[in-house]
Amino acid sequence: MESGGHSRRSRGSKSQLARVSDQNKFMAVQTFIMDHYPTSNSALIGTLKLQKHPEGGYFVETDRQPANIPSPFVGELVDVA
Repeated sequence: MESGGHSRRSRGSKSQLARVSDQNKFMAVQTFIMDHYPTSNSALIGTLKLQKHPEGGYFVETDRQPANIPSPFVGELVDVA
């Protein structure tokens, strides 16, 4: 025994301890989310009338300017070759 009456135990590497700590943090966050956000994603998507975004995820249009701004490039041809 070391001084103070505590026996020395093998504790593993620091990375193993960090990994366990990260797992515990993840579980705590997951539990918090489940307790505080009981609505499923599909229910939220339906309730908010979200549309699939072509690049992934969902969106809803919240504002659209009624006026159109004319393009200064109308009629110009652009050579992309």
